[in-house]
Amino acid sequence: MEPINILIIDDERVICNGCRLALSDESHLVDICITGKAGLDAILKGQYDLVLLDLKLPDLDGMEILNTVRKEKPGVYVVVMTGYSSVQNAVDAMKLGAFDYLAKPFSDDELSIAVEKAVENKRLKEENLSLRRQLSERNRSLTPEIKAFYQRSAQGWMGTLKSPHRSRKSSYPGMVIGLAHSQFSSCTP
Repeated sequence: MEPINILIIDDERVICNGCRLALSDESHLVDICITGKAGLDAILKGQYDLVLLDLKLPDLDGMEILNTVRKEKPGVYVVVMTGYSSVQNAVDAMKLGAFDYLAKPFSDDELSIAVEKAVENKRLKEENLSLRRQLSERNRSLTPEIKAFYQRSAQGWMGTLKSPHRSRKSSYPGMVIGLAHSQFSSCTP
């Protein structure tokens, strides 16, 4: 896995240091903020790929930080963490745009899995965006050729349909109108 920039915002130093140790072992670059205000300021000024955000901070509500991050830095993934785990907290955080949710206490493996999922999702989105750009550029360059082809094809079809003497052998496999007309034109009612 490619190393990413991670910011941990949690008022519990033990959690911050444990997460930093686990993630640094995986070669990620990890910064820590102990307060919500310092964390929000770091997010807005820095270049982070992922934020591990505690929902219960003494100075700012984690949901408020999450909401601001979604608006100001939509490319940053947020994994929320809290000791006050409830289904409603998880649902609310996910509705606001959190990528994942970790209930404290969590293991190093749970943390690694959440980070890996975020990294993989980010990589897939970036790859998808790159492929869309390439396709768009290719479509722009082919557009004149495609237009010319369709115009020639349309003129050919129109000429075939307007021709009073349609040939028995149609150059278009689906064109049976000419064949049907020539076979039944000699019939008298």
